[in-house]
Amino acid sequence: MKDHGSIFSDPANAESKKEVLAEVARMEERRTAAMNRNDVSAMSEMMHESLKYTHSSGHVDSKSSYVGKLREGDLRYVLVESHNEAIELLEPGVAVATGKMSGTVRIAGAEKQIAGNYKIKWRKIEGHWYMVEAANVSLPS
Repeated sequence: MKDHGSIFSDPANAESKKEVLAEVARMEERRTAAMNRNDVSAMSEMMHESLKYTHSSGHVDSKSSYVGKLREGDLRYVLVESHNEAIELLEPGVAVATGKMSGTVRIAGAEKQIAGNYKIKWRKIEGHWYMVEAANVSLPS
């Protein structure tokens, strides 16, 4: 198994591991806040065009289809609580955040309680962090 802890030991790398972890943690906070405000613009800005978002139902959305659901009101966040458990750096400019999420969403007008684990893959492109993959798994009721 490759030791990713050493990727930040190169003096040519301007960012320290601690700084990168803090940046990704801030992106996770922004993501949860944007969900709770149903701020489609803020959420869209965080998503890369190549995003694949796997819902706990198993359905997979692209950025376009996910943002479309938000914009049309087919998916609304009533209240979401996110508890980030870990952020792992896979390589320079690539990180994975994992945690638990719970709350209430409105899907096609019907409210639904959600509780599950999430994994978000972030990639830094041209100085900005973007969500490139998301996967959610429901916890047993």
